[in-house]
Amino acid sequence: MRFSVEHQLPGTLARLEALLVDPGLYARLERALPSLERVELLANDEAYGVIRRRVRYTPRPDPSRVPSFGRGRVTPEMLIWVEESTYDRAAQRIDYVVEPNLPERWRDRFESRGAFTFRAEGGGVVRRVDGEVVVRVPLVGLLAERALVKEARAGFDADARVLASWLADG
Repeated sequence: MRFSVEHQLPGTLARLEALLVDPGLYARLERALPSLERVELLANDEAYGVIRRRVRYTPRPDPSRVPSFGRGRVTPEMLIWVEESTYDRAAQRIDYVVEPNLPERWRDRFESRGAFTFRAEGGGVVRRVDGEVVVRVPLVGLLAERALVKEARAGFDADARVLASWLADG
């Protein structure tokens, strides 16, 4: 299931980029986003204007986040994910892939990837996320995709609020 979401952020592309590469970004997200218990930067390397990162996201335990058809099968540990991203500074683009913390036998049933793009517009910056979530499970795959896309959009909306606040603070 494909999805897109856009956010208008205050400030300039240069200021936004400075925040995106700031070492304090993940701690700030962790403090500001109530749905996340922990955000851990696992790897961060830059070469030739391209930043490669691995970040682990651990959500706060909340059984209501798992649709009823998944309860009993989906454990809290399975809700943890690692995002691998590549930020091309020149292209103003971040490509990402989500690695779920699923048992090996289920990993081929889930796929999530996408891209963030940034453009100056109207005295600020428009951040656009184009993504895709695929769940290959008979009968419930589409329901799971809808639930995951809903969660992804809510997460992107929340982190946009954090970035907007940080940008507005200067």
